[in-house]
Amino acid sequence: SGNKEINCSMTKVDLTASGGNTYKWSTGENSNTISVINSDRYFVTAFAENGCSSTASVSVSQNTTIPTVSITSSANELTCQNSIISLSANGADSYDWTNGEMEVTTPGTYTVIGYNGNGCQAIASVEITKNVEGPKVTIRPSADKLTCDVTAITLQASGADTYNWDGGKLVVTNSGTYTVTGTNNNGCSATASVEITQNVEGPKVTIRPSAD
Repeated sequence: SGNKEINCSMTKVDLTASGGNTYKWSTGENSNTISVINSDRYFVTAFAENGCSSTASVSVSQNTTIPTVSITSSANELTCQNSIISLSANGADSYDWTNGEMEVTTPGTYTVIGYNGNGCQAIASVEITKNVEGPKVTIRPSADKLTCDVTAITLQASGADTYNWDGGKLVVTNSGTYTVTGTNNNGCSATASVEITQNVEGPKVTIRPSAD
């Protein structure tokens, strides 16, 4: 009697009978040792030289359940905001990352092998991409020079998703260099500047009276 198990590590089980002179197994085999690959209850009858016999049995179970391995990632794309992505595996008892990494900083395919205690294994992979392209920010002023006619200039930025103006200025009334930082949704940013000049010098008016 006793119990043995067939699994992914042990694909066959050797059963050995003792105590008799000859043997007859329920599989039809006659040797004292047989190899089985299926779960079942196996019987053996042992015969002594005097013709007496007795029977014993053993149950062989089977555990070949394959793990359902999956990968959870903190993000699927490396960006200026997410420069490191954490990977974790689930669904098995132990894991072996083929890239040797659980914290990734470069794009690519990352694969893990998950093992159950029965020796069965399964593979899961995840694709990590990269997007660190910065915006192409430009500024378009409504005019490039402040004058007596143009006392305020509106600045309009384009090329990004959000903008942050130095000094918070969108409408300017003084000459100078104005800078905006544009940021894309991937966290990447770029700056642009525009020079606003000023010409408010009045004419030099003279009056020359005519002679009497």
